[in-house]
Amino acid sequence: MKRFIHLGDEELARKHDWRLLAEEDGIAEFGAGRLPDEMEFIAVERKRGKWGFVGYSERCEPASVRRGLAAITWSLSPDQPRLNPGTRSILVDLGPSECSSGKPAAPRLQRPEFREQNGALLMSLWLRPLPRGFYTCEGIFEPPVRIKLPERLGQRRFLDGGTYPPRAPNS
Repeated sequence: MKRFIHLGDEELARKHDWRLLAEEDGIAEFGAGRLPDEMEFIAVERKRGKWGFVGYSERCEPASVRRGLAAITWSLSPDQPRLNPGTRSILVDLGPSECSSGKPAAPRLQRPEFREQNGALLMSLWLRPLPRGFYTCEGIFEPPVRIKLPERLGQRRFLDGGTYPPRAPNS
């Protein structure tokens, strides 16, 4: 890693404590630091038998991955009444996803995944992938999606479980 963290006299990243996070198809990603705020990432690629620098990021938002797909973020819809112990369903606005040529994301929404962690109810959302092809990036307005909770919310906090660490949904 030493040769990838220096360009000339400028130090681009920390010198120590790098960990291999992922390696696939000749690309390796390394991370160093404490999640979520102090993490740095470097990607390197193997071409013609040599490793070369691909990219560097001071800030990354780790996401839950299921069957090769990263979770999307979501927020409570402005139309969602205030959450209370009796809440059984919620209205959510789906977060940004990949470019889709103006096709809405809601029809590709997979079944939500719920889990409990430290007294909170976490919800993670994924989209079915788009068919192979090229897509333009067009902003569209999507109405909120109603999602049924597995049971009443009770006294639990409600968090976006697709991010690390889980966080309160932006409302």
